[in-house]
Amino acid sequence: MAGDDLIQKVERARDAYRDDLERTRREISEIEVLIRQLSGDVEKLGQRELSVSSRVRDLEVNLDKYSKEEIKNFFATAQEVQMRLQIMRAQLEQVKTRRDMLKARQNQLSEI
Repeated sequence: MAGDDLIQKVERARDAYRDDLERTRREISEIEVLIRQLSGDVEKLGQRELSVSSRVRDLEVNLDKYSKEEIKNFFATAQEVQMRLQIMRAQLEQVKTRRDMLKARQNQLSEI
């Protein structure tokens, strides 16, 4: 009886580890998709930031060709794009860190 009890406990523990491993694998897979999406968004926003920066440089060189309102709008747009890009890069790094932690957990669970 005691041996059967022990076997059942070991089997339940094994099943719990397998379930945890499978959940971890699914979460890693979902995070990989999110990383690809965020990376694409960061790339697009990075290109936009380059474009806006180029426009700002042109504005600085040809200041007399632009109205105060245009200058104000250019700089507001540049600031907004830079801020969004920083936020998105930080989000991407957080998601990558989460993925790395999950992969470490997956490796630990695989060894059990």
